[in-house]
Amino acid sequence: MLVRLLVETNKPVRLVKGELYNIKVTTPYDLKVANAIIRGGIADD
Repeated sequence: MLVRLLVETNKPVRLVKGELYNIKVTTPYDLKVANAIIRGGIADD
């Protein structure tokens, strides 16, 4: 939603490289992903 607002008002938007496992846990699914990372259940690509 924020990106759309920025684009519609001609503000620059860019992607930045980040860490794969730097996740925000806000939903039950996110918590499952975080637990899988901690247990080593998700392989590095």
